[in-house]
Amino acid sequence: MASSWDGRGLASRALTAMFHTTWDLITPENIAQALGAPAAFLAVVISLTHMARHWRYNKTKIRKSTVRLLFVVPIFALDCWACLMLEASRYEWAELLTGIREVYEAIALVSFLELVLTISGGTRHLGELMLRRAEEEGPTGGTKHPWPLRLVTARYKAGPELLRMMLLGIFQYVFVCLLYMFLITCVWTMDRLHLLTPQVSLVVKALPNLMKAVSCAFALSCLLLFAHDVKDLVPSCGLAGKFLSIKGIVFFTFWQGFVIRLSQRTGQFGAVQQALTKKALKNGIDAEWWDDAELRCGLNDFLLCFEVLFFSVLHLYAYPAREIERMPEEVQARIRLEERPGIDRIVSTVNLMNLGRLKREILSLADVSPTDSSDGGGGKGSTLVAAAEPLIW
Repeated sequence: MASSWDGRGLASRALTAMFHTTWDLITPENIAQALGAPAAFLAVVISLTHMARHWRYNKTKIRKSTVRLLFVVPIFALDCWACLMLEASRYEWAELLTGIREVYEAIALVSFLELVLTISGGTRHLGELMLRRAEEEGPTGGTKHPWPLRLVTARYKAGPELLRMMLLGIFQYVFVCLLYMFLITCVWTMDRLHLLTPQVSLVVKALPNLMKAVSCAFALSCLLLFAHDVKDLVPSCGLAGKFLSIKGIVFFTFWQGFVIRLSQRTGQFGAVQQALTKKALKNGIDAEWWDDAELRCGLNDFLLCFEVLFFSVLHLYAYPAREIERMPEEVQARIRLEERPGIDRIVSTVNLMNLGRLKREILSLADVSPTDSSDGGGGKGSTLVAAAEPLIW
């Protein structure tokens, strides 16, 4: 009987030792990874389910741009969690993954622009409305960017010229982000081949980041001028909520990174890190930490795993699948699409070639010009020269 109890005691001690050893191997980063995984996974499930509802019920011309916008959540969620898992990798995969996330940010911005133009009836239609308004209001001083961009940019004439320049200013961000991704990949490859010293690598990486920051600031300035100039010409349709639910993710990414970097510079992280280290040691957890750069990026990615979950729920209300039922009748007639969404419609969502067609449509605004002609009453009227049909659909 005694030997039986000894055997049970030995097994109990063996299990305790095994699990205690496993617990010793856990680090604070592992806990963050484990907590971030279900949040990111749930955000992806909610978002993909919402997109499936759009493919089934959304029979409008804005379905393609809407689904592209909704893809922000799965891409950001998977990217953030992957960065969280690979933050300490000696190959620095997190750096490349962050670049992919930022490229899709630009695609989402242009997709939102496409959605607005579609609801408005197309680029040329909006340009014609702006031209008529400019003729009714008479000559103005034009529009300029806010300071300091106004120091290096020209004044834009109200009407199609302003619309064309603002849309091109937003559109350039896509190409700059693609170039940014290419340059970051080149620098990353040279780092792996030990062709750059750490000091040179930091300097070289700063150049693409500066280029992207300037491009982003210019694109956002163009977007604000565009919104201010067309707000009375575009049906509302909840566009403010749609925009904030997409750019809010990017907003959190930027400002969280800024606050985290500032906290690290001012030594606020030191006190928090010491408290967590003390707590970890007390509970038998390995107190090993990422280095400062990894901790800064890792914390931002960890928080984003939960924030994309919030935005996946917000998208259910900002981009409802049966949204057309809530829109004004004139907008419903403009964007209604009767065919059922088949596999070709699903594939077209990931086909980004129509962004090139959108660019050509924007450039065609240069052909929108007033032509004097006599109206029925014998006075002077204004017609518009339309060289081509809208290409956005």
